[in-house]
Amino acid sequence: MSQKPEVVSTIKRSQGVVSSLLLTEYSVAVVAIAFKSNQLTGEISLIGLQSPALRNPVVFDVYKNPKLYMEGQLHRIFQAEKLIKIVHDCRSFCAQLKKLYYITSHSMFDTQVAYTLQMEENNLPPRLISYENLHKNIVGLQIGTRFSYVKGLEKSDGNLWNKRPLPDELLWALTEELNSLHNSVYPLMFRSITEGNVEEFELRCGLAARGMSRTGTGRVQTRSGRVATSTTPLLTINAMQAELLPNTKPIT
Repeated sequence: MSQKPEVVSTIKRSQGVVSSLLLTEYSVAVVAIAFKSNQLTGEISLIGLQSPALRNPVVFDVYKNPKLYMEGQLHRIFQAEKLIKIVHDCRSFCAQLKKLYYITSHSMFDTQVAYTLQMEENNLPPRLISYENLHKNIVGLQIGTRFSYVKGLEKSDGNLWNKRPLPDELLWALTEELNSLHNSVYPLMFRSITEGNVEEFELRCGLAARGMSRTGTGRVQTRSGRVATSTTPLLTINAMQAELLPNTKPIT
C-alpha cells in the first residue's frame, strides 16, 4: 500500500534525507523525482522523491523554504553523478535550478527523452508527451484516480501547488506519480533503449539537464539498423507506431 509522503521544510531534516540517499550502499541507486510548479509563474513549489533508500516518499517544500536547495543540501542530489535521477521532461526545471541557484544537474534519466528516442527508433518524428499520457501509452493504464483529480484542479487553479498547508489530495496524487515513475515507467523505458542508442540517449539527457535541446544530434539507429533522419518518409503506420503516436504533440 502506498505511503503518504513526508513533507520536509526544515534544513536539518533536509540534510538528513539527502545523507540517506547518498550513503555508500546506495551510491549507484535510482531516485524518482517529480517537480510541481506554480502554473502561473513556472516557479518550482515542491520536489517529490522516491527511492529504495527512503522508507516513504519525501516532498521538499522549496516554496516555503528555498534554503533547502543549498543549506538543506538538496543540490547534492542533483549534482551526484552516481545517483540516477528519473524524471519526466527535466529541461525547464534543470534550467531553473541552474539559473537561480547555480545547480548543474547530472545523471538524469529523462522519460521524455526516452520516449522521443523510441519514436525516432521506429521512424517517427520526435514529439512531446505529457507524463499522464506517457504512462497511458507505455503501461496501458491510468496513473491513478487521485492524480487525475488533481490534474483537473491544476487547470482551474494556477496557484494550486502553492497552497499551505498542503492539502492531502495533493500529497496522495504526488505519491501516485512517484510510484508510477519509479515502479512502472522507469523499468519499461529503461528496457526500451536499444544498445545502439545508449550513447545518444545519454547525450540527450545531458543536454536536457543543461536546459538545452531535447533532440540532440539526431543520429538515431532505427529498428531496421538505419540512421533515422528528419526526411525519412512515413508512408504507412505499423503497430508499434500506432502505439507511440497517440496523445503526442509536435516539438516547438
